[in-house]
Amino acid sequence: MKELWLEKESSAVYGGKINQLISLCRLGLSVPKGLILPADQVMAWLSVALPEYSKQGLKELIELGQEEIAERLQHYLLEPAWLQELADFCQGNQAYIVRSSAILEDGQAMSFAGQYDSIGNCWTLSEIEQGIRSCLLSLFNPEALAYWQRQGLPEKDFAMAVLIQEQIEPDFSGVCFSLDVATNQDQTMLLEYVKGSAESLVSGQVNPEQLTLAWYKPDWLQFEKAEISLAVLQKLHAQVLQIVAYFGRPMDIEWCAVQEQVYLLQARPITTVPTKIDSGRWTTANFRDGGVAAQPCPNLMWSLYRHSWQEALSSFLLAIGLEPDGVMPPLMRLHYARPFWNLGVVKQGMEQIPGYIERDFDDELGVNKDYQGQGFTSKLSPALLLNFLRVALKTQKVTKTFLHQAPDKLQELRQQFTRLNQEIQELNDQSPLQQVESLWQLVLNQAYLDSEGAYFWQAYINTVQLSMKKTSLLKWLTVDEFFQLIAKLGNVSHTKPLARMLEAADLVLADEKLTDDWLKLSVEELQELAAQYPERADFIKVQDFQKDFGYHSTRELDLRVASYEEDAHQVLTAVQQLIADSAYYQAAKASLSPVSESELDLPHLSRAKQKKIEKISQDLRNLLWWREEFKDISTRYYHLIRQISLKLGQAYEKRGFLKDSQDIFYIKKESLIAFMEGQRTADQLQEAAADNRHYCQAYRNFDPVGDLTDKEMSLEKVAYESQALLTGMPASSGQVTGRVRVLLDLADIETIEPGEILVTRYTDTGWSYVFGILGGLVTEYGGVLCHASIVARECGIPALVCAKNATQLLETGMMVTLDGRRGEIRLHEEE
Repeated sequence: MKELWLEKESSAVYGGKINQLISLCRLGLSVPKGLILPADQVMAWLSVALPEYSKQGLKELIELGQEEIAERLQHYLLEPAWLQELADFCQGNQAYIVRSSAILEDGQAMSFAGQYDSIGNCWTLSEIEQGIRSCLLSLFNPEALAYWQRQGLPEKDFAMAVLIQEQIEPDFSGVCFSLDVATNQDQTMLLEYVKGSAESLVSGQVNPEQLTLAWYKPDWLQFEKAEISLAVLQKLHAQVLQIVAYFGRPMDIEWCAVQEQVYLLQARPITTVPTKIDSGRWTTANFRDGGVAAQPCPNLMWSLYRHSWQEALSSFLLAIGLEPDGVMPPLMRLHYARPFWNLGVVKQGMEQIPGYIERDFDDELGVNKDYQGQGFTSKLSPALLLNFLRVALKTQKVTKTFLHQAPDKLQELRQQFTRLNQEIQELNDQSPLQQVESLWQLVLNQAYLDSEGAYFWQAYINTVQLSMKKTSLLKWLTVDEFFQLIAKLGNVSHTKPLARMLEAADLVLADEKLTDDWLKLSVEELQELAAQYPERADFIKVQDFQKDFGYHSTRELDLRVASYEEDAHQVLTAVQQLIADSAYYQAAKASLSPVSESELDLPHLSRAKQKKIEKISQDLRNLLWWREEFKDISTRYYHLIRQISLKLGQAYEKRGFLKDSQDIFYIKKESLIAFMEGQRTADQLQEAAADNRHYCQAYRNFDPVGDLTDKEMSLEKVAYESQALLTGMPASSGQVTGRVRVLLDLADIETIEPGEILVTRYTDTGWSYVFGILGGLVTEYGGVLCHASIVARECGIPALVCAKNATQLLETGMMVTLDGRRGEIRLHEEE
C-alpha cells in the first residue's frame, strides 16, 4: 500500500479515481489523506478467494451470483500485510471512508458513476476491514456487471483498486461542473451544494442550492448574500480553473468545505457534454481536417477567421442569391475554444435548389447527421424552379468570373507574398515600433483578407457546384466511378514538397560520403553539421526546400506552431527516412509517377451522355484543382501572419507591454489595434492573453462532437455490416489489405511503414508528403471535399472519412481490409 499524498505518479493499477486524486495532490490542492490498495493486489486476493474467477473468468462469476460471492468474501481473511499497514496509517477518533477505484472508473469515455459502493463512517479497523469487503463486493453488483457488458468492455480491465481515506465532516458539500451543463455555457461553471455531507445531494433527497460563476471576472457582489461564504466560493473558483487547465477537458468535481478550507474529493471528466445551445445550428465540419477546429483556436486566429469567414460567406451568399431574409446573422461562433460555422443559414440557402439532398450535402462536408434516411430533400415546384434558375445563372456567372480571374489572382497573391515575406525578414530589433505595427496591420487587415477571401470563395463555389453536378453524374455513374473521374488532378501544390524531398534524397544517395552521414547521424547531429557546412550540396537542397516550402508546418492553421522555414527538423527527418528506407523511397517515387487520367468505359450510355459526363467531370476537376492552389496560397499567408506577429510580440515584450512574445497569439486582432491606437492598456492586453491562454488549455484534450443546435440532438445510429469492424464515408475508391498505423500526432509520422493504412482523427496539409507511401487512409472527420480526400485521390490510395471512433476501434499492427467503394474496414484473417 502507498499513501495518497506521497505517491507522485499515477499507475494503471490505481484506477481512474485514485489517479485523478494523485493529480490533484501534485497540483498542491487539498485532498483528504488516504491509503491506496492497488488493483493487482486486490485481484490477486480475489482470485484466491474466488477460484472460479482465475479459472473461468468473468462469465463464471456472473453465474456464481452476488450472494455466493458475498459469502465467500466474508469468510476469506484479508492479507495480514494490509491489516498491518492499515493499523499504522489509521488514527484514533478519525472516521474513514472506503472508496472504489475501478480501472476504468472516472475515465474520459465513461465514468461508472454510482456503479460501485463507498463505505463511510468506518471508525475502527474492524469496520474498515468490513468496508473493504463490501466495496469489493460492489464490483459484482448486477447493475455494474450489466453496465460493463452493455459497454462491451474487455475482461482484462475488470479490476478495482481501493482507497481508504480520511472522512471529512463538512459544513458544506457539493459538486462543481466546469461548464454549465444546463445552458452549455463553456466559460461558466455550475456549482451545486448542500449543508453538511453530500450524501443527501447524491441520493437526490434534497434540492441543492445552485450558483453559476463566470470563469473570468465573475461578479462577486451577487454572492454576498449566499449561504456559503465568499472565501470558499473564491477558493473553489480558482481551484476549478486550475483543474480544467491541468486536465484540458470539462470536469465534474466533488468537494466539501470546513469553515474556509476547501477539500477536493473527486475529479472526473464530464463524459456527456451537451450539444444544445441558445439558437441556430452550428458545426465544425470542414474545420477539423487540418483546420482551425482541429485544436483550440487562440484569440488572434479566431478573430482573423471570424472576420474573413463573415465577409466572404455573406458576400458569396448575396452574389448567388441564397442570402437569408433580413440582416445577415453572425456566421461563426466560438465554443469549446473552437470555431463553429453557421450551418443553419447555409442549409436554408441550399434548400432553395431543386435536387438538394441533405445527406449528400452533409457527406461532402463531413457534417454529423441527426436524422435517418436522406434528411431534407427539395421538391420541384414552379416557384422553386424559378428560384433555381436564378441561383444557377448567378452561380455560373460567379464561377466563370472566378475561374477567368484565377490565374492572374494566383500570380498576384504569390508576388505579394514574396514581397511581404521579404519585408518581414528585413525587420530587426532596431526597427521602429511603428514600422512593425504598420506592416502587421497591412498583412492582417489587407493582404490576409484578400488571400483568404479568394480561398473561401473557391471553396464555396466548389460546394455549390458539387452539390448540383454530383446529382447529375450519379444518374449515370456509380460512386466508385464518380471518384475515378475526380481523382489524379495532376500537379497539385500539396504534392510538390514530396517531389522536392525526393530530389534531396537522390542527391544524397548518389554520393557515398553524404549517404554515410545521413545514415549514421541523428537529425540533431545533421542540424549541427548543416550549421557548420551550409554550403554542402545536400544542405543547400534543404535550404532551398525551406525557402520554397518553408511556409508549411505540422499544424498549418495553428499560428503557434513553427514553420519549416524556422525549424528544419521535420524536413531533415523526412529526407533521412527516404534515404534510410528503400521501401519508403520506392513508394514515394511511385506515388508521383505520372498517371494518365482514367477514361471510364461506359458503353451502355449514348455518346451524347458520355460527352456530357466528360464536360461536367472536367469542370469539377478544374474547380478542385484551383481549390488546392488557393488553399496553398492561404497557407502561405498564415505563415506571413505568424512571422509578423512574432516580430510584433518580440517588440512588445522588449518594451514591457507583454510578458512573453508568444502572448500575441492569444489576443484578438481588434484588441491589438485598439492598443496601437491608445484605446487599450498593456495590462488589459496581458489580462486578455492570460484568460485566453487558460481557455485554450482548458479544452486542449477535449474532442467535441462538432455540432451545436437549439434542439436536443440524437446522432444517427450507424448500421454495421456483419463482417465490418467499422464503416465510414468513401472518399477515394479502391481496396487494400494492410497493417494499421494509428497516429494522433505528426511527431510520430516517421513510424509509418510503406503500405500501411494510416488511421487518424484528421490530417493536416503539412502531412501531405507522407500520403505517397500509404496503402490507405482512414480519418474520423472530414468529407468528400476535405484536404485528406483530395490528396488521397491524387495519390491513388483508398480512403474513408467520418469513420467514427476509428482511432479507438483500430490498433496499430492490426491486419485489415479497407474497402473504399463500400466504405468499410474488415478484419483480415491471416493465414
